[in-house]
Order: sequence, then C-alpha cells, then structure tokens
Amino acid sequence: MAIAKCLFNTQTLSIFNMVDPGETINYNWSIDQDFSVVVLEGSIDINSTVVKAVNEYRVQPNANIDATGLGSSRSYFISLFRIDDDSVADQILTE
Repeated sequence: MAIAKCLFNTQTLSIFNMVDPGETINYNWSIDQDFSVVVLEGSIDINSTVVKAVNEYRVQPNANIDATGLGSSRSYFISLFRIDDDSVADQILTE
C-alpha cells in the first residue's frame, strides 16, 4: 500500500513516501522551482529514471512526477521543498 505523509515547519516541507514493488505515487501537481527526491531504501523509477538508495533525484521546475517501486521489497523516499519563499508554499497549498 503506497503511503505519503507530510512534515513541515517555517522553512521546509518534507513528504515521506513508501511504495511496494509495482506501486506508483503520482505527484500530479507541480511548482515553478526544482526540488529534491531522496531515496532512502530500495529503488524507484522516477519519470523513467531508476534511482537507488541512497541517492538524490532533482525534479525540474513545472514537472510532475510518477514514482514506481522496483525490486522485491518496499522503497522509501522523501521529497524535500524549501518553503521559506512564500510563493512555493502557496503553490503547494493550492495544489
């Protein structure tokens, strides 16, 4: 079962994600700045790029992401956003 949970403060927003093999989490929204996805355990396919733990994938501005779990066990990854710029926070909250 794919799960996503958020944690935020005044400067950052982190989305913690878990996917089983073959499951996909879709971010069908975008922001006008780049952000990082860090794979902590396992491996995922992000927009046709395989990312294995422990590695970072940079998501380009205005890009949606599809993250699919690969391998034989669960994968865990974090999406990291700087929200000290109000425009980023506003974009995320409205999406």
